[in-house]
Amino acid sequence: MTLLCRHFRHKVPAEVTGDTARADFPWGARAEMRVAADRLDIICTAPALPELARTQDVIAIHLARFAFRDRPEIVWQTLDEA
Repeated sequence: MTLLCRHFRHKVPAEVTGDTARADFPWGARAEMRVAADRLDIICTAPALPELARTQDVIAIHLARFAFRDRPEIVWQTLDEA
């Protein structure tokens, strides 16, 4: 999470505070991250579905790049599935 946000900070407002982090994307989306015992929870909000999909794609690509040793499984859920 920290490495991901440090990278995002080069292009978008992003900050890490303890076990949580936030990144604000220029297309109006936000990703809020929280470290759990066995996973990283990411809550994405966006003004519309295309921006949400774009945010999820950006995060998934970067997670795969930075956590390549761990080979993370990324599972997105909508609010009604959670």
